[in-house]
Amino acid sequence: MRAGFHRAGAQAGRISGTHRSRSLPQRLAAASPPSGARGTAVVTQLFDAVVVGGGIAGTASAYYLRRQGLSVALIEQHAPAWGASGRNPGFLWLQTKAAGTAMEFSLAGRRFVEALAGELPDFGFRACGGLIIYRDEAFAEAARAFVADRAQAGCR
Repeated sequence: MRAGFHRAGAQAGRISGTHRSRSLPQRLAAASPPSGARGTAVVTQLFDAVVVGGGIAGTASAYYLRRQGLSVALIEQHAPAWGASGRNPGFLWLQTKAAGTAMEFSLAGRRFVEALAGELPDFGFRACGGLIIYRDEAFAEAARAFVADRAQAGCR
């Protein structure tokens, strides 16, 4: 988003005193590291598919393979959402994407998560907007241009 404002001729930055809050998985991960012995597990069952990694991509892949009727083994080194998927705030920011392929993929991802929110138990997804604060008319003009550009690119 900051790059879009810079291209429009405005300066954007963080307001002093603000910080990113930690997501629930981040707080849980910081409070309780994974337990259990490391070693080799012996699997005696055959599976149609094996998915390695219990982050958002791995669990989504396992979910959809299972919905297709396949037997699936999901292998994760620690716990689901332990790595990068559990350590981000979970934002699906469309406004940071350029028009074209990046925006198309982002919109598809947003639709995917909205569909999952309708199928699965509540996992905390909230569709919400953003807020642009400007301090002077020059920044306001840049913000209006930025918002218009994002709307034309497919943001709603």
